[in-house]
Amino acid sequence: MHTQSLGGLFPLALSDPVWFAMIAAIITIQASVKEYFDRRRDQRAKEFAATIEVIARDQAIKVEEVRVAALEAAKKVAAQVDEVKQSAAKVATDIQETKIAVDGNMRVQLDLNRVMAKRIAQSGNPLDIRAAELAEHAYQEHMKTQTQIESSK
Repeated sequence: MHTQSLGGLFPLALSDPVWFAMIAAIITIQASVKEYFDRRRDQRAKEFAATIEVIARDQAIKVEEVRVAALEAAKKVAAQVDEVKQSAAKVATDIQETKIAVDGNMRVQLDLNRVMAKRIAQSGNPLDIRAAELAEHAYQEHMKTQTQIESSK
């Protein structure tokens, strides 16, 4: 028989089988407590995973809603861009037609001024001659500019 007092904790003498039984009981209790907490941890992990799954599913639904809304918005924007392009093309055509008309009218007006200034300059007055020269110069510059514009197209 083995006796031990363990510093006054167990004043009674205990035999080895009693010590072994106490140690086995402590190990069994420890294992039971560990198993209890492991089961509890696993249960909490399952609950947490289920909660995360629900949240993920809800977020996936919201993401899909946003994706659909974004596609619809993109379609609307594309349609508006097409409308703007068509309007811009029409405006560009209108501007070009207006420019052609204005340039043609300018040519006619400059030509008329040139011819009239030449007739008036036949009077021999130096101011009239100078006016005729300026009118001719303006006409020639306009025609030169128009030729350059036409050749650049």
